Amino acid sequence: RRAGNEYGYAYDGEKSAHVLDSNGNIVQTADLVNNVRVTGRPEKPGLQRLPPWGYGDDMAEEALPPAVAQLVHQVRGCGAFMVGRLRDVTINLRTHSYFQLDPHVDPAADGPDVFVLSLLSSAVTTFTPTGELCDALGVARRSQPNDIGLRSWTDADVDALALPRTLLHFSGDARSRWQHAIRAGVQVTTASGDDVVCDWWGQSDYLLSRSAERISIVLAFAPHTSAHTPPQ
Repeated sequence: RRAGNEYGYAYDGEKSAHVLDSNGNIVQTADLVNNVRVTGRPEKPGLQRLPPWGYGDDMAEEALPPAVAQLVHQVRGCGAFMVGRLRDVTINLRTHSYFQLDPHVDPAADGPDVFVLSLLSSAVTTFTPTGELCDALGVARRSQPNDIGLRSWTDADVDALALPRTLLHFSGDARSRWQHAIRAGVQVTTASGDDVVCDWWGQSDYLLSRSAERISIVLAFAPHTSAHTPPQ
């Protein structure tokens, strides 16, 4: 949160939430800026406040917040991953239970290994094939919000459930030939009359409620080389 207050900026993207009826018509719209973003990757010159840790070849791990530096150390030291130099640290702070993330592939310059730590709320990250892979698989891509909300972007999509404090890692084809995204969510009225926003996981009737806030910490690493010596 401190990094968000000091270096965060309102990230361009989806800035409104739509409530749809059963026919897919918009019946209500709420204006939201759902993402305060902190990244060393230059994205918005003049608007963006760059954090001291930098990006890419200029990454300065010694300038990372202590908690993030500890996370980097744990990724390197757990024995499960062979990663090289840290190239990107991005922190996203989202509110209003609105965690939508449009399908995208992170810039190749970030590095081949991406890790996302989810905090405060669960979230379902969906891996959906790129257009080229859709053609190869023979699947169609949906574009209507109601269809995506109920059936996802394609029939080949793969959902990954990230509970709070879960670390999601993707590399290889999952990093380059599959986009990752988060669906807008489904609004559900509980037995007590409260409206909550839920993700569905794998099938549309398997619902998990979201918390009001979510923080994601994204790490990206260069390929591992025998010559690489991690900072102490």
